[in-house]
Amino acid sequence: MVQARRKRQETPEEREARRQSFSKGSFYLVATIVVIFVLAYFIPEVLGIDLAGLARGTSVVALLRIALGILFLGILAASIIRAVKMFTLEGEGWMQGLRNAAATHLFSRDFISILFLLGGGIALVVWGVIDLL
Repeated sequence: MVQARRKRQETPEEREARRQSFSKGSFYLVATIVVIFVLAYFIPEVLGIDLAGLARGTSVVALLRIALGILFLGILAASIIRAVKMFTLEGEGWMQGLRNAAATHLFSRDFISILFLLGGGIALVVWGVIDLL
C-alpha cells in the first residue's frame, strides 16, 4: 500500500503571510474591477465622453505616448534616487551614496530593468514628438 504524505503543519507566521498575500491580491482585483467599470461604463455613459473616438485621434495617442514615456523616465529616476538614498550613510553626500550603490552591484543586478525603462521612456517620448510634428 502507498502511504499518503503527511502535510507539514503551517506556522502562524506562514498563515499570516498567506492571509496578507490573499488580502493584497483581493485589493488589486477589486481595484482592477473599479478601473474597468470607470473606463467601460462611467466615462462613456455617465459623462458622455467617447473614449474610442478620442483614442483614434493621432494627437491624443501621441500625447499619451509622451506621457507614458515621461512616466517611465520618472519611475527610473525615482528608483535610482531611492537606491542612492538607501546607500548613503549619515554625513555622506549623494555622490558617495551613488558610489556605494555601484560598489554593491545594485545597478548591474537591475541593469535590464534600467535599460528597459530608459530605452522605453526615450523611445515613447521621441515617438510621440514625431507623431505630433
